[in-house]
Amino acid sequence: MKKHTIYTLATLIVISTLLAACSKVNGSSGGDQLTTVRIANMNLSVLNVAREAGYLDEEFADFQVKIEWSQHPNGPPINEGIASKRIDLAVLGEGAIVGGANNDLDTVLISLASDGLVGVNSIIAHKDSGVQRIEDLQGKRVGVAVGTSHHVFLLKVLDKAGLSIDDIEVVNLAITDAHPAFQTGQIDAWVTADTYANIEAANGAVLITNAKEHQIYSPTFYIARGEFAQQHPEIVEAYLRAIDRAIDLAESDYDQFIEFAAKAASQEVERIKAYEFGVYQNEAPSDELLDQFQQSVEILKGLNYVNKDISIEKFIDTNFINKLKDE
Repeated sequence: MKKHTIYTLATLIVISTLLAACSKVNGSSGGDQLTTVRIANMNLSVLNVAREAGYLDEEFADFQVKIEWSQHPNGPPINEGIASKRIDLAVLGEGAIVGGANNDLDTVLISLASDGLVGVNSIIAHKDSGVQRIEDLQGKRVGVAVGTSHHVFLLKVLDKAGLSIDDIEVVNLAITDAHPAFQTGQIDAWVTADTYANIEAANGAVLITNAKEHQIYSPTFYIARGEFAQQHPEIVEAYLRAIDRAIDLAESDYDQFIEFAAKAASQEVERIKAYEFGVYQNEAPSDELLDQFQQSVEILKGLNYVNKDISIEKFIDTNFINKLKDE
């Protein structure tokens, strides 16, 4: 009996140790065990490749969690998912980040995905619109997804030209709706990604301006829900590590990277190649970029799109990416 008791106690000790280790990885102290990590993307190729190449699965393997994946056309739906705790990790542009901050969303910016100087923001005009420059947009119908980085870019460019949002007719359209609306002349101009701008310019559209011309940053960040990052820092680090591996693949074997990206997006390889600009980041943001980001907040506040004081630095946490880069 005594021998049996000793074996039972020993077994209990082993089980307790395993459970404690599992708790440390899969849940916060005293909380429920984490079984699922919800990741949201906006069809960003790097994140698509991190998933398609199996990097996310491999980096998360030790945590014994399932990845729940979702794709969204822009940032506002991701903000809704963060607010309802249906999204843990994601990617967001500056417009959605500012909108979330204005609504006290629990978001942490963990790494810079793109500074937005290339690939993110262009303004084009329909060939029959009579628009050749920003000043010509006055009174015109301009398609833009309100609350996104494109929206912020438009506000900045209008301001530089001495115009305001009240001088144009804003048509709130996601890219999937704006593209056919532009092609059929239902809108005179469109604020969109460089890829779409280049495609339409080849078909006769007027390329009015882009972010690089004005040196206007339009940053996109890898983000985490704040509570999730606090409770599961090791999973946040694994997320960034998987992204780093996708970027490494782009640098060492771009054709393989594109193949993964095309498969993930259910697109032809040549089409993905045309969309990609080969600029991929996963790093701490520079002071210059953060200063300009803060200026964006002040512009939005001045135009009453933001109704409270927001400090972007309060949402930045570079500890995760700095730790990764030090490995």
